[in-house]
Amino acid sequence: MKYNVDIHVVLSTYEDMEDNHDDPDEASERLNFVLHAIYDRADEDIETHRLEQLLQHGWESWQQDKHLLVIDIADLHIGKLADKSETGDKYNSDIGVKRALEGVKGILSKAKGFPIDKILFIIGNDVLHIDNAN
Repeated sequence: MKYNVDIHVVLSTYEDMEDNHDDPDEASERLNFVLHAIYDRADEDIETHRLEQLLQHGWESWQQDKHLLVIDIADLHIGKLADKSETGDKYNSDIGVKRALEGVKGILSKAKGFPIDKILFIIGNDVLHIDNAN
């Protein structure tokens, strides 16, 4: 039964993560989010042993799984000619670069706490754009 498992005994701490993660607090918080999700979604009448197995699997997967972080800022159009009278917005290379940096910072922020093994940075799909014959 679900009530036989105290989720607080299972939760991660800073110390659990400090040897394997650059940001142990963030890693612990993210793992605890996953563990709470497993616990909260379990049926009330789940067998105690089964719930313990699910929570243990969550822990093991978190510690062992490596992640590929894919950063794809497609269709950024740095260098694209854009006239405010046609688009309704001002756009230039500085704005494009600023948007790209903000987007990548946001992605990196969301990836904190995950054990990232590799990063794949995709460049293409109209990231750069030239609107003249030179």
